[in-house]
Amino acid sequence: MRQPQTIGYAGPSRRGMGYIDELVGRQKKVSRWIVAVMITNVPVSLWRVVYVPGVGRRSVEDLPVMLVSLVFLLAGTISSILATIAWMKWLRRAYANLPDVLGIEVESTPGALVWSYFIPLVQHVLPYLHVAEIWKKTAPEREAQDRSDVQIWWLFFTSHLLFSYFKTWTRADFTGTSQLVIQLMGILVTVASGVFAIKVTRQLTDFQLALSRGSNHALSRHTSHGPTGPTGPTGPTGPTGPTGPTGPTGPTGSRSPTG
Repeated sequence: MRQPQTIGYAGPSRRGMGYIDELVGRQKKVSRWIVAVMITNVPVSLWRVVYVPGVGRRSVEDLPVMLVSLVFLLAGTISSILATIAWMKWLRRAYANLPDVLGIEVESTPGALVWSYFIPLVQHVLPYLHVAEIWKKTAPEREAQDRSDVQIWWLFFTSHLLFSYFKTWTRADFTGTSQLVIQLMGILVTVASGVFAIKVTRQLTDFQLALSRGSNHALSRHTSHGPTGPTGPTGPTGPTGPTGPTGPTGPTGSRSPTG
């Protein structure tokens, strides 16, 4: 069984840095695909607003309108699927990095984090708890308790899910002004969910990137006092710490005979 890679105050291993680079790359893909979702889905909703029977100038039954809607709908479906895959891969890596790279204990597993998105009711609770856990354990101390961005993202994300269910089951029952309101609210929820998803992924990626570059603001709160802790080999009182053999007061330190 592969043992988790850890980093202390001395920095991550080469494999750990590879995981961090992978996380950064996946975050960029998440951002691109979320933007693609908004570009393809929002025009469809706007198009339906303009051409809704009884509200717009023409009927959605017109062939040109149907063809344009079909193209955007197909593009939106494909981009939504790819955005979901990119999001899952980024989130799985972000969560796995806690024990594998940063040496921080976690309360679940990366696999459970992924499948929780596909179980009704569970998908409205567990994914938020996982993202909040990543935030709490990697954010700087002054930001660790303020998870408002995560909460706002989750509010819009769950609203987006509920709107999707609502429009699927009630589409035939609403026409005219009611349908117009539904489409406009759907646009708002889609855009807000995407914007905050990009913001949260960037923040969480930046937190882990900062830790990998030597900032110990979160590690000091969540790692044990073991090999990478304050009293371990790479800690302040260990062999490479200030009072160890290679520290300022050790044999090769600045205050030692050879320093």
